[in-house]
Amino acid sequence: MDERDQESIVSVLFDFSFTHFIVLKFVKLVFGILLIGDALLCLGLVVKAFDAGLGWGVLVLLFSPLCFIVVAVLVRVWTEMLVVLFRIAEDIEIIAKAHQTAALGKTESREPRES
Repeated sequence: MDERDQESIVSVLFDFSFTHFIVLKFVKLVFGILLIGDALLCLGLVVKAFDAGLGWGVLVLLFSPLCFIVVAVLVRVWTEMLVVLFRIAEDIEIIAKAHQTAALGKTESREPRES
């Protein structure tokens, strides 16, 4: 387990230097909430369409699954892009630390040796 996973959510939430990311801990919850919102949106559209008339209601009822799928795909793509963005940031931080460590090792090895 990574040291980032061992830190409490509360300490990460109140990290005012923003050295740790909280988004990756809640991305599943956000995705689920957005899918529930998508379903409620489609249901609301169907109800409103039946209020406007039987013809509109049937038409929207037929196309609402397609609407749900399109929005669900867009939500999934958005959440995946969010995860990728934050993972890139974490990986860049790891690479930068490794580069600094390697640079420090090179400067120490260049010092003259005592005979």
